[in-house]
Amino acid sequence: MTERRRPKFSILHPTIRLANEGWRSAWECWADTCDQAEAVEYILAIDDWGNRPFYFPWWTSTRHRSITSVIVLNNGRCCYVDAQNTAAKAARGDFLITAADDWFPCLHWDSMLNALVPDPLHTEAVIKVRTQHHPDLAIYPILTRAYYERPGRGGCPAGELFYPEYLSMGSDDDLTEYARRDGVLLEAPEMKFEHRHHSLGLAQEDEAYRYVASEEAWAVKERVIARRRRENYSR
Repeated sequence: MTERRRPKFSILHPTIRLANEGWRSAWECWADTCDQAEAVEYILAIDDWGNRPFYFPWWTSTRHRSITSVIVLNNGRCCYVDAQNTAAKAARGDFLITAADDWFPCLHWDSMLNALVPDPLHTEAVIKVRTQHHPDLAIYPILTRAYYERPGRGGCPAGELFYPEYLSMGSDDDLTEYARRDGVLLEAPEMKFEHRHHSLGLAQEDEAYRYVASEEAWAVKERVIARRRRENYSR
């Protein structure tokens, strides 16, 4: 068996919208807007596919076929944070890019990342792109391999991208705060990404949105981030 080529960019995309292909528009946008499709690894992290075969739609275009597309089964709780962490552990790229069904990149995003951080294997950085809201938050942050693998990063266990006690809400607040503390938060205002969230009138609210923003997820956020701030993100 031929070994998969090492990618430069690993896109980590958890989804629970398999049945209606709610993930597909975002996947196609990442493919359509990059300059180096052959350097991209796309990891779709799912909890279950209902015991039915699942394939990426290879037939869409030659560009899409150039991307290494991978499916991983979330081996933790059925939640966004565990799915992201599972995808991160499977990733081989120099940039780890968190993504979602409603997160759409700008044109030339890969070339812009290369220019911004030429050596992601030795440069610790969390890239904060610009979006229509949350000006102080690295929503869907991008980590360099060097920072992802930093021992003790933000009190996270080795291999975890987000602090694993969160379910969904608060995970990006947490990472933004300790990246800023570590002096590695890198603003990239020229990289304008679009968050097509239902609260902005850009999507229809559905069970997936309600699940991610459940009362339990908010309660976990308030409890965990309060403790983490007291402990200065040490454990």
